Amino acid sequence: MEVARRVVLDSDVLIDFLRGVDESIKLIADLKGRGVTLATTSINIFELAWGASKLGAGKISHVRRLAEILEVLSLSSEEAIKAGEDMGYLELLG
Repeated sequence: MEVARRVVLDSDVLIDFLRGVDESIKLIADLKGRGVTLATTSINIFELAWGASKLGAGKISHVRRLAEILEVLSLSSEEAIKAGEDMGYLELLG
């Protein structure tokens, strides 16, 4: 079975990782152990920073560190627009 070379992690997985949820920690450790490049999008980093800023300045350092060790993929303008639309939807749920 071929192992993926890159896995793009969603903000939900990264939030759980930052919160110390065992399942996410094990998933990420397993992927790293198999030599998989871990990535996320710039929008996911934005979402993490936005959430961390609500919790206090100290939490931003965790997001910065995570952004340093992940491959951060930039988005096209259409992808950014879609993400903006989704953020508006998420705020309605909150």
